[in-house]
Amino acid sequence: ANAFFDFPTSAEKVLGFFDTSKIYSERDIRFAGAIAINVAVITDILKSIDPIALPEYTTTITSDNFLDIVQREVESGEDKKQGMPKRILQVLAPELLKRVSHMQPDAQSALFKQLQRRLPSKDIMVYVRDPMLEAFMKELRIAGEIYMLPHNAGTRSSAHDYLALVRANVGGGKADAYTDDTVDIQSSIDIRGIIHNSVTLTRKNRATNKLPWWYRMPNRAHVELLVPYGSTFVSMDGQ
Repeated sequence: ANAFFDFPTSAEKVLGFFDTSKIYSERDIRFAGAIAINVAVITDILKSIDPIALPEYTTTITSDNFLDIVQREVESGEDKKQGMPKRILQVLAPELLKRVSHMQPDAQSALFKQLQRRLPSKDIMVYVRDPMLEAFMKELRIAGEIYMLPHNAGTRSSAHDYLALVRANVGGGKADAYTDDTVDIQSSIDIRGIIHNSVTLTRKNRATNKLPWWYRMPNRAHVELLVPYGSTFVSMDGQ
């Protein structure tokens, strides 16, 4: 469901699925919001605490092995055979939160400062259904919403331009971890003042045969280009 570049739209779509799930609807539970975090955030936390032993998985989680162990369990572990491929996260999360809550104040403060550095790069985004609180999240610039250009953007009277290249994994396994994306943008302004943008997307999977199969899958992706209203699509090749 996390298919929209605009995080409030994605978050509301996810929460909508939760609302209609029997697990929550039969107990009249409705969620107030959603927080998205990237793997980098979990890595930051793990760097600040001691390794976490998970006896039932006969492993210990550290900042260095977190992603690889979770991916292995999700793709080929015993939990997957039982229809619960991400159960390891359910086991890990409470212990992770407990460790953070028991940190010394100085260490806790240092961790929160590190996490604050993740906000500008959207490694942490917050959506709240309450309109006033959501407006506050937007003021803090942590809501992850699409930047809104002036209404005349894309017209000849506007000095604004905008381009976002958005890629969503649609059955590419976990190859994102080893897929490099290079985006090249060539812009020119003609004698009439019209901006011409040419965008080239190059994708390469660096995974070797030594890595598990889920990193070596073809990285199929749904790609979108967001541009100002009034822009004209000229041509496309490749694909």
